[in-house]
Amino acid sequence: MQITTLIEMGSAMFGLRWRVELGRHLGVSAVAVHKWIHKGEIPDTRADEVRALFAQRLQLMQTVAQKNHIVL
Repeated sequence: MQITTLIEMGSAMFGLRWRVELGRHLGVSAVAVHKWIHKGEIPDTRADEVRALFAQRLQLMQTVAQKNHIVL
């Protein structure tokens, strides 16, 4: 996963404090997330976890939208 993708996905899921929240959901510190960004790489297993979390949150939002008759 490219770091720009990580940043976009993290921001979309959690807003301004996305590093803290992403780290919490992955069981790592915000410092670890910060290091991934500055190193320009994220471990493959963590990238897979981010993708899965993004998909779960997207599904949840779609379910809520459908339940409340919100057209996307």
